Amino acid sequence: MSIHDSTHKMKHVMLDIETLGVGDKAPILSVAAVNFNLHTGKYLDYFTHDVTLHKKISLEDNIKYGFNIEPDALRWWLKTDANLLNETIHKKNHYTKIEDVISKLNKFCLNKYVWARSPSFDINHLKRVADACNLRLSINYQKEMDVRTLQTLYPEVSNSIEFEGKAHDALQDCIHQIKIVSEIYNKKIKSSL
Repeated sequence: MSIHDSTHKMKHVMLDIETLGVGDKAPILSVAAVNFNLHTGKYLDYFTHDVTLHKKISLEDNIKYGFNIEPDALRWWLKTDANLLNETIHKKNHYTKIEDVISKLNKFCLNKYVWARSPSFDINHLKRVADACNLRLSINYQKEMDVRTLQTLYPEVSNSIEFEGKAHDALQDCIHQIKIVSEIYNKKIKSSL
């Protein structure tokens, strides 16, 4: 199966995480993953279909596994979007255990190309979290795809796509990044095949 194979329309997943830091031990606040069609940029409505994984993880669960808040990141969040940070941290009934997030993510991403901006941060950080929980994140390194690379190669396309929604919300970031990848694929890559 190649990345261009149109018979497997939903074999791509966009992944995004939001953290309280950029170091190896930064706690993960939320994880979002969205199945999408590379050719059309479409994804299914996640309220009625099981195509979107969007989970929030409690700070207590992060701390239990040795992940610690970075003061600079906390200041950045408070300056950038204190309301989103507050909403993420204080919705206790919406939390999912880290172990459950990793387990669901493994099933969700199985045999799919996993896109992130950038995989070296998002996917590697999730692997460290999985390791801390004595689990394994089963994302095939040969199917890791980088949104940022496409944005760097085709800035005229990437910069023409307006962000809709709330930045730094993992789910809304995924949706925006899907638009970028699909647009670049269709305008620049597909035409050269």
